[in-house]
Formats: sequence, structure tokens, C-alpha cells
Amino acid sequence: MDVYLLGAGASKSYEESKTKEKLPLANDFFSTFNNLDISANGWVLIGDIINFVRDHRGISVLEFSTYSEDIEKLHSEIQEHYLEAIRNDNIEDIIRYGKAFTQLVFLFSSVINEIQNGPESVFHKNLVLGLGDSDSIITFNWDTLIDKSLLYNTPWSLRNGYYISPELIYKNGWVKGENGNSKNLLLKLHGSSNWISSYIQYNPQTKKIEFRHAGDDNIFYAYESTINPYPCYDGRFMEGYEDLSMSYYPPNIPSTNYKDEVPEGYLAARFIPRNGINPKGKGPDSGIESMPVIIPPVKNKSYDFYGNLFPTLWEKAEDILVEANTIYVLGYSFPATDIPSSTLFKSAFSRRNDIPNVMIVNPHPEEIAHKFKFEFGIPENQIRIYPEYIDSKYLVPKWV
Repeated sequence: MDVYLLGAGASKSYEESKTKEKLPLANDFFSTFNNLDISANGWVLIGDIINFVRDHRGISVLEFSTYSEDIEKLHSEIQEHYLEAIRNDNIEDIIRYGKAFTQLVFLFSSVINEIQNGPESVFHKNLVLGLGDSDSIITFNWDTLIDKSLLYNTPWSLRNGYYISPELIYKNGWVKGENGNSKNLLLKLHGSSNWISSYIQYNPQTKKIEFRHAGDDNIFYAYESTINPYPCYDGRFMEGYEDLSMSYYPPNIPSTNYKDEVPEGYLAARFIPRNGINPKGKGPDSGIESMPVIIPPVKNKSYDFYGNLFPTLWEKAEDILVEANTIYVLGYSFPATDIPSSTLFKSAFSRRNDIPNVMIVNPHPEEIAHKFKFEFGIPENQIRIYPEYIDSKYLVPKWV
């Protein structure tokens, strides 16, 4: 059994996007966003992000179109302000920074959905066609390029292909979905642009960040496809998206397990501003409003926020790394801020009775190879290095 570890470099191979853009890295996220049509769409909410940049960076609204800061740095700072406001029970700042944080989650997921919305990735299809029956894929990417190739070319399904099953799958309506027969698991350790949950928000009564749905925090839903407009916030359905790609607003989840958030003695009211630029959408708006399930690109990642969802996925990833014969590291660089990924490998290798083969495909492989040799204890003769970029036609060499 082999394991394929996919990083941002693997996603950069996608050249078939309708937008003609490539999936961004942290340092070119905003320049990529500003090249997309959604940057001029009034339904895409960025007002609180702009306010934060104005107040903390001194950049005016008019200058935001050329804003170029690393999204990880900005998202991390907004998160720190948000958590500090919660610790201080400062409701005004909780609302201000909470809205900016949520808007960045939506924006991040939306940019990925826009760019991956196109024909199947040639690189990912070739990778999938070369998998053995029991091979697994671990990815830190949020895009669904590999999901689509697994869905189209193998018996893999959203129902059991992620190891943890979604509560429901949206396939022109909410369904349980069918189990696939593929033994290939896809472990998405930072979430996915097609995973959704109910909205999360600060509850001043419990002084905690909570979901709007009742039940376990680890409940998540997955989007596969639609033919008809799906229900979403204010009916703002946008058409023109292919399988496993959504528009800015994901489908609302069923309201059968809605949590009553209004404390006794309070009355809830909701107002949606209307103007000529942002009219009500033409789609339905039933159900509970939803948002993406991703671990955003922040310095201090909270893997336990969604209950045991991510801890369970990480535990399974460790088990798979313990059993792997060969580990293919494709476009992943073990960034310094992703300390848990290094811990994952150290823990897995400490449980092994033998040493795996490691193949590294990366245009700048020196630090990665150094980490495997001196931190993870892999001898040099069991490491092969291909200092190459992964493009759409790249074929991963096999360890033989």
C-alpha cells in the first residue's frame, strides 16, 4: 500500500480552469481574487475585510483592488483579534472581527471554487488511474480536483471515500448517497471546498462559538452536483458550476435539526438590506444557512473546533502512514506554520517496524529531504528526489 501526499504544488498543476487562473498560494491570493469576475460581484461580501485592512493597514477602499498581503498573515491576525475579543467579552469587537473572519473563510473557499470550476484535471486523472487498489491519498489542499478524478474514474464515492461519511450529500437535493466500492481513501486534513456545515457564531449566553444546528459538532455535509437552483442565503444561487464546485453561497442544509438560539425573554429579528445592486436572488432560501468546512490558512489552526471530525481524520492519516510502503510527497513543502504535519509524520514513523521509501517531487526539495533524513530518520538511500514542477501532463514516477 502506497500513500500520496498532495500539497499546493500539486494543485498548481491545474491549467484547465475556465477563469484561466491557477489556484493561488498564500502570497498571491488577493491578486488572484482581483483577477476573477467574483471580485466585482456585489453578492460576494468583503466589506468587513476591507474595513480591517483600512483600520490595521492604512489601505483605503480604493486601494484594496491592488492589495497583495499574504492571506495567511492577514487571516491569522484577524483570528487573533477575534479570539481576544471573545476572551474580553467585547461584543462590539466580537461582531466586527467575527464578520471579517467569516468573510475570509467564504472568500477563500469561493476563489478555490471559481478556479477549479472546469474540466477534469489531467494531472489528477493520471494520478488516480495509476493508483493501486489499496493506495490512499492524504491532502492538505482544499480544492476538489482529486475528488473529481476519483469520482469520475473509480468506484469511489463521497459517501465513504472521505473515511468519515457526510451527514447528507447534495446531488440536486439532499440525499444519503451511495457507498462506493473503491478501497482508495481520500483524507482531507484541512477540510474541503465542498464540505459545509451550519453557520458558526458567538453565543453571548454561553460565551462560546457555536453552530446553528443541534447535535454533534462533527456533523458535516458535502456538495456533489446540482441541476436545479439549490436553496441558499437570500436565494442567491449562481449557475454555471460543474460537479464538486459551488458558487459563493453553498446550499442551505435541512432545517430538521435547527437549534433554537433565541433565549427566553428575547425576540429575534433579521434584516437584509436591499438596493439595486444586491437584489434578492431568484433561487429558494429554505433550510439553515451554511458555510464552508475548512481549516483556514492561519498560523494557529484549531483542528478540534469541529468536534472529533479532524482529529479522527488525522488519526487515520497516521495509521495509513504507519502501513505505507512508499510515500509520494507531491508539491508539499512542510511549511514552518504547519507544525502538526511534521508531528504527524514523526508519530507515524515512531510506530513503524520498518522504514518506508520516500519520493519527493518538488522544484525546491532540499529542505524537505533534510527533514525526512534528520527529523524523520529516513536514510538517504530510501529517498528519491525529483526537483521538478508538477504541470498538467506530469506523470508521477513509480518506485520500483
